[in-house]
Amino acid sequence: MTFMKRKLLTALTGVIFLIALSLQGLWAEETHTAQEAFHQRASAKALPVAKALMETLEGRLVEAMAEGGPVAAIEVCQEQALVLTETVRKEKDIAYLKRIGVRIRNPENAPDAAERRALKHFLQNGGKKGQFPADWVDTVELPDGSKELRYYKAIPMEARCLSCHGPETLMPEMILDAINKRYPDDKARGFEQGELRGLLVVGLKSFP
Repeated sequence: MTFMKRKLLTALTGVIFLIALSLQGLWAEETHTAQEAFHQRASAKALPVAKALMETLEGRLVEAMAEGGPVAAIEVCQEQALVLTETVRKEKDIAYLKRIGVRIRNPENAPDAAERRALKHFLQNGGKKGQFPADWVDTVELPDGSKELRYYKAIPMEARCLSCHGPETLMPEMILDAINKRYPDDKARGFEQGELRGLLVVGLKSFP
């Protein structure tokens, strides 16, 4: 091969390499754009459901606090939270609606395999407010082979929740006694303000 041919071949190889890099960049950009659009459509359907559930639960807890203080609120959490969640799920015609915890108080809120994957995704940056994402969308394969789209909304630890979920040394004795009585295997304590407390999970019946 002559010097000129080798030089031309080298130049052509460089051009092909640059074209490949450019195409790869365009493909990555298009994929990212498509993922963002998909996430936005899923959020538009799921976020109102998440807000409805949180407003329902918080409203009932505020009523309980006004009627009987923190101990009454603990009773509501145990006896009514799951019922209220199911009520909202039916009203919104959603396939799946649940709250899961980083650490569990009510065994009914324990995460399944897909939800453990979601928790790992949120906690990978340390689990502090401002680090973990506000929400996430994931596709889950169900035992029957069908697929379900799940929207996860972060539940940060708020200051008003520390009396029931904060460090034991800061929990009033009557609250600690009420929790121990109702949840003997409780692990959902010791949180600091701003930590990831758990996730709200919305399962959509159809893909957006």
